[in-house]
Amino acid sequence: MGVPLDTICGFYHRHVEIVAHIFQQCEFTSLIRMSHPLVVLRTLTLDCDFNVWLTEAVTSFATSKDWSGLDCLLAFLWAIWLTRNNLRFRSEVYSPAGIFATAATWVARSKEARDLSNLSQPSCPPGFGPSLPHFIRLNDPTVECDICLTFDGSWSDKDHRAGMGWYLSSDLSSPPIGGGAQAGFSSSALHVELLACLLGLRHTWDQGYSSVRVFTDCCQVRTLLWGQMSDSISVRPLGFA
Repeated sequence: MGVPLDTICGFYHRHVEIVAHIFQQCEFTSLIRMSHPLVVLRTLTLDCDFNVWLTEAVTSFATSKDWSGLDCLLAFLWAIWLTRNNLRFRSEVYSPAGIFATAATWVARSKEARDLSNLSQPSCPPGFGPSLPHFIRLNDPTVECDICLTFDGSWSDKDHRAGMGWYLSSDLSSPPIGGGAQAGFSSSALHVELLACLLGLRHTWDQGYSSVRVFTDCCQVRTLLWGQMSDSISVRPLGFA
């Protein structure tokens, strides 16, 4: 028969808990939103479509390159969701101060990651760290590369959760023209780096590019790829920039 689930909002115990209610309509989270410094959060009305509002808000911050504002928005929503989960599954005590503290922690972490990225690659999307440029090429290594692929992976040795991200650009200093990300599980830090490389190369191939220059901060990836040959792929180290 399954396990019965409580579908009532854990914060205010009055309404069915759906996404729009948690972030938009709940009396508790609405009270917190009204005291947030971001105008876009304070002016979120109860009658608008939450998904449309969130899409427009994120697009606005990204278009204006207001990464700090985007950090604050996403960190606040993430803090509410984490608090909801801790309440629902661990019966933890919650408070407005705790939500703001959690959000501030994630804003600080995002800023640190972005500052580190900007030291080496100011045009890279937020979240991509500095990469040492190891080069490989598909197909004929004498042909000029069609596209640049930058990838990176993250891995937790506690629960083996992993994240892989990649983006394409005409060169390392140019804005991204495409990319992607994927979450999952991995057996090691090297494993997730190789998965990120594989996913990025698949994306590159699907986009119709026949040659690619790869940028990675993992020396083991370059070592493993060095000298691998087949009829359809030729991988050769071209040195460091």
